[in-house]
Amino acid sequence: MRDSGSGLHLVSIDVYIRLRLGLWTPILQFAADELARRDPMNLWYQWLSQGNSDDLAQQLVARVPQGPHKLNQWSFVRADSEKAWTESMGWEFMLLIDAMLREAHA
Repeated sequence: MRDSGSGLHLVSIDVYIRLRLGLWTPILQFAADELARRDPMNLWYQWLSQGNSDDLAQQLVARVPQGPHKLNQWSFVRADSEKAWTESMGWEFMLLIDAMLREAHA
């Protein structure tokens, strides 16, 4: 697994697809935990590892883009240190909100 950025994001998409297909195993949980460990401020990785929580929802709301700014990032692909959520297009937040709502109503 790459240390950060797009390599980790590709792994996270594989983990998410397997989760949605109902193929969750201890190995996938380990991978999700490792993603969250390597990039602890990445809300997508936190959700894959730990599922829904009030704390995650609060962090998500706090990062949703507001006001005029560059709209050219998909922040979950970037390393935390880049703080790409400040220039986010916002679509990744919609993805995570949808996933959280789906889990809450499952």
